[in-house]
Amino acid sequence: MLANHLAIKEPSIEYKDKTLHYRVAKIVGEHVDYTLQEMMALALNRLSIVKDRYQIVSVDSYESQEGDVQLARQFMNNKVDRWSILFDELVRFSDGANKNIITIDENATHFPIAQLAPPASDDGKRREFLDSILHVAFLKNHVVLIQSPVLRTRELEKYITWLLKTAGLITIGSVMLTAELPKQQRDKIINNNTKKIKIGTPLVEELGNTPLDTARQMITSEVIRTNQVRVKPKGRGLDILKALLTESERENYGLTDDILSGDALDKGNINISIEVSYNYKAKKTSQSILNNISQALRHSHPDDVELTLDKIGKIKGDKLIISKKVKLKFINGIVEPEELYMKIREWLTEQIRLGELDAEIA
Repeated sequence: MLANHLAIKEPSIEYKDKTLHYRVAKIVGEHVDYTLQEMMALALNRLSIVKDRYQIVSVDSYESQEGDVQLARQFMNNKVDRWSILFDELVRFSDGANKNIITIDENATHFPIAQLAPPASDDGKRREFLDSILHVAFLKNHVVLIQSPVLRTRELEKYITWLLKTAGLITIGSVMLTAELPKQQRDKIINNNTKKIKIGTPLVEELGNTPLDTARQMITSEVIRTNQVRVKPKGRGLDILKALLTESERENYGLTDDILSGDALDKGNINISIEVSYNYKAKKTSQSILNNISQALRHSHPDDVELTLDKIGKIKGDKLIISKKVKLKFINGIVEPEELYMKIREWLTEQIRLGELDAEIA
C-alpha cells in the first residue's frame, strides 16, 4: 500500500532552559476576601468563552505618522487544575499578521523575500501566528511564571487586573505581583546556605587618590600618553588583576598603569568579576566558610555582590530574587505541558515545605 511507503515525520523534540520566577500577589486599592487563585478561578468560569477574555492592547510603543496603532489580542487561554494549583497561559496574537520568509539559493545574487500567512486548519477555521506565550501558576497568593521577551510580569499584572474587573470581582483595585516578601520571611531566606558568590567591580575606580569621575574633569588620556602627567590607577578590580599577574607579566601584555589610566579616562567600562563556589556538594566546614564570605561581602560591598542561595534564588544588592532554572521539553516548538506543571509544582511545594514561602500567605 502507498501508506507503507510514506515516511512518517518524527516530532521535533528539544530541551530548553527556562527560568521560574516567584511573585506574591496583592490587591491594592480595594479590600477583597479571596486569594488571587480563587478570584482567577471565578473569573475564568464567568468568562468561559475565549472571546470574552480578549483584552485589546497596543503593540507599538509609539503611533505612526498616519496615527495608526498596531493592536493585539491577549487572553488567558487554557485553565488546568492540578494538585490544588491553577495553571494557565497568557497568549498574545495580532489579527492578520504574517511572517517574513526568505528563499535560500546559494547561487543567487540575492534571496527573494516574501510573506507567509498562517495556513487554515483542516476544518477551515482561521489561524493566527502567536506573538508570545507566558506560562503562569497560582497557589493561593503564590504566583510562579515563565516570562517571554514580550509578555513580562507587568503585562500579566495589567491583564489580570482587567480580567478581574471584567468579571466583576474588583472595581477600583489593581493586581500587584511583587517580589518583596515580609521582613521575617526575607531574613530567614537570606540566612540560608550560599551556593555561589559572584562579585563584580570596576577595574579602575581612582587615579591617584582622586575618584575617577573627578579625575576625568581634570586631565585627559592624551596628557598621560604624552607623559606630561603620571598617575597611579587604583581599584578593587585592579587589585584582583595584580594578584593574578606579576608586574613584568602586565608590562609584557601592555597592561601598564599608563594604559589602564588612559582607558579609564576615556570612559572605559572594564569590570572584573570573581566567583566563589564549590563543586557538587560542600562539606560542613566549606559551607560555613562560604556562608561567612557571603555575609562579609554582602555587608561590605552590597551593590557589587550577587549571591546564589541553595535551592531558592539569588540576592543582587538589596534585592531578593526567588527563581529557579529548569530544563523543559519542547515538542515541535511547544512546551510539554504536563512536565511544565510538574516542575512548577515540585519547586513551589519544596519552597513551602522548607518554610521559605509562607504556606498560608493571603
